[in-house]
Amino acid sequence: ELQAQRYEGVYPVVEKYMKAISKATGRNYRPYQYYGDPKATRVIVAMGSVCQCAEEVIDLLTKQGEKVGILEVHLYRPFVVDKFLKAIPATAKKIAVLDRTIEQGALYEPLALDVQAAFYGKANAPKIVAGRYGLSSKDTTPEQIVAVFENLKARTPKDHFTIGINDDIKYTSLPLGKPVDVADPSTTELLFFGLGSDGTVRISLRLLVIIQIYIHSLMLHTTLRRVVVLQDYTYVSLRSQFVQLT
Repeated sequence: ELQAQRYEGVYPVVEKYMKAISKATGRNYRPYQYYGDPKATRVIVAMGSVCQCAEEVIDLLTKQGEKVGILEVHLYRPFVVDKFLKAIPATAKKIAVLDRTIEQGALYEPLALDVQAAFYGKANAPKIVAGRYGLSSKDTTPEQIVAVFENLKARTPKDHFTIGINDDIKYTSLPLGKPVDVADPSTTELLFFGLGSDGTVRISLRLLVIIQIYIHSLMLHTTLRRVVVLQDYTYVSLRSQFVQLT
């Protein structure tokens, strides 16, 4: 119980320093950060690596008239219910919670349980379904995020679904549509192939340092959009206008 008192004081401290980070970097960073249509009816709740991919898909879908959004959880513990509910649009009718884990034997994964508990007993609570992404370190692609929003369109959305893997055991995978290109016309993409692969990590890291120096020189003329470091190559994407860095 003494430790619980300490946890209760964590949120305002984290919020204070996130505001300081926002001021220093020009980013809008909060413990519960919403992105998308302020009157969204279909919302993803997630934390971690899936969020930026979801943001780019949301940009594309909102241009097409879709009312969608994502609530990004940047502070998991303590889970502050009133702050969470304040951040999510009151118009949300259906919510998909994405966890990057599978908890064997549990009814739902950890974040999904917290979101369900946050809405427990609330009048006109939205329909909440849960999914898993990134299992076995699989990448999350834009078409997978589109599949999550398409699933929420159904009268009875699929619960306990997965994206990123082909589940041929329990058949939990969502069906995918055609590939989705979320890059705008002003995007320039560069692909750097490295020398490293299994067992040659040091060579890959040396190459990465060289690439990073080159990226900094490119940033004099363009703005870094994304750098994804994979096992044997590094993917770099540059956008000419200002965007937030991850």
